[in-house]
Amino acid sequence: MNAHDLLRELRYGSSETNPFEIPLILYLIHRTRGTNFAKDMNLDTAFGRGLYLYWWAAHGRFEYNLSDYFISEANRKAFSESTGPSIGQAAWTRLSDFCHHFEQYIQSTAVPRPPTARSSEALKWFYVSAVPRLGLDWLLPTDTVDFLLSPSTEFADSPRLTHWLKFYWDIRPTLQEQFPLKTTDQREHFVNHFFEYERNTDNRGDFLERLEQRKAGASAPTELFPKENLPPGINIVGLAGSISGVGQDVRMAEASLIAAGVPCAVTAFPGRGALNFAKRPVNLFCLTGFQLFLAAATFDASLFASSYNIGFFPWELPEWPPDLKPALDMCDEIWCSSEFIRDSIAPFIPESKPIHVMPMAVEIEEPAIANRKGFGLAEDEVVYTFVFDFTSGTERKNIWGCIEAFQRSFPLGGSEKVRLVIKSLNHKPEMPEYQRLVELIANDPRIQHLTGVFTRSELLSLLQSSDVFLSLHRAEGFGRGLAESLLLGKHVVATNYSGNLNFSKPENTYLVDYRLIPVEASEYVFSNNQVWADPVLASAVQQIRKVYRDIRDGRTFNEQGQKYIIDHFSRSVVGRTYQERFKELGLI
Repeated sequence: MNAHDLLRELRYGSSETNPFEIPLILYLIHRTRGTNFAKDMNLDTAFGRGLYLYWWAAHGRFEYNLSDYFISEANRKAFSESTGPSIGQAAWTRLSDFCHHFEQYIQSTAVPRPPTARSSEALKWFYVSAVPRLGLDWLLPTDTVDFLLSPSTEFADSPRLTHWLKFYWDIRPTLQEQFPLKTTDQREHFVNHFFEYERNTDNRGDFLERLEQRKAGASAPTELFPKENLPPGINIVGLAGSISGVGQDVRMAEASLIAAGVPCAVTAFPGRGALNFAKRPVNLFCLTGFQLFLAAATFDASLFASSYNIGFFPWELPEWPPDLKPALDMCDEIWCSSEFIRDSIAPFIPESKPIHVMPMAVEIEEPAIANRKGFGLAEDEVVYTFVFDFTSGTERKNIWGCIEAFQRSFPLGGSEKVRLVIKSLNHKPEMPEYQRLVELIANDPRIQHLTGVFTRSELLSLLQSSDVFLSLHRAEGFGRGLAESLLLGKHVVATNYSGNLNFSKPENTYLVDYRLIPVEASEYVFSNNQVWADPVLASAVQQIRKVYRDIRDGRTFNEQGQKYIIDHFSRSVVGRTYQERFKELGLI
């Protein structure tokens, strides 16, 4: 089974009471959209399922840039079922119902506010305004396309005036005044006016061109992005343009292969427009399991079939989620950046499938220059820094635990000169978590929250300006921020749990005790029935206080931590490890 066929496998089939079906890839996208989205579009109901498929057809497919629409023939047929008035072969359908509801009550900015549902005015609004603007014409039945492009039966002597143009005229009072359509000349003037002044706005021109192509016999589109062959080598696929840890994973994988003399190139994912994804001996996917599905849906399926596919998956919980097991099936081999990830995946793959713990390179590719003054930090403060991404989950990163442990360690009004710097990424002011954070630190001037967009150099400068990297995480797949801080010679206080234990050792890290607690479904995606760490507050306070005393006693540089990272995670060491595996497989 190729990748695209796997993604089309049904997770929800149709029935007598629910005509819509949901393939695997759309099911997984639905899972990642959040609780409010799932509440509005409940896949257990016919209305919720149809509304979700409408969202996908009108909005979601543009957001994800997949190479296939993943709307089955059964769903097209269900969308086209008439539920209201019709004019000729142009009917008010289920698709019209979902469009009217979604654009009026959920997202009312894409098209003008619709008229009352299931009226003749609403029907004309749907075909004239909604369908062109939202690009829904590929869901229209062929007989509807033929009808819209055929001459209006009201005016046999005006063959250029189609049913669609008559609908267009019917919903625009200004055109009715300007072109009454009572004479042949008036009708001809209206048609000329439309094609000269109004055809090329609001996607009308492209829409009409696509209808003409459909009428001429072209099928509805499926493949959106062509491929282009690139030179051979290891193909690294990942978020190469991201400043986040997963973006750095891609860049470090490339640097490691280059250091070992292994030919390689990077395919940035996601991308815009045509995506170059070449046939190579090896595809190394530095993506999450969910992102691998999106990659498979974006690129030509034959490229998976013709290469040796390695999944280099990040994962932060003790068990690989069953919903993402097909991602493991799509790979010939699994690489894991930590023993923690290996232990989570191994039970879900056959013994015959290779799985290896492969280190992620940790190097600072540019000078990290301290700049306390630039960040508003005093020279005599002991600075604790915590970096997190709102999209990675505030509960997993346990920002609230970090703040509480800092404030318990150094009660407000005490004599210690300390600072907690929180650097966040991807915040939005309307986020409840962001608002909670602002409120929580409002009365503590020692806590500084940096929200601006940082370059890689600025982020490294912040780490270099700090004394301690604080991470009371509940789970980490690898923990690149901790590893980079060790490489800079910084002290690290971290939870004694999960992927960071590949480098966080008692001799180089102030490890914090924990107990395991259940993960709430709302706290992390694909987390059903899983557990993670809850750092013990007393242990965290003890270690935060201990590193403070050590720094005040003059132990400001973490030599053991830096040496451990250099010895085990330099690009030369990691590159040789990758090279040896590829040679063992006979792929280089």
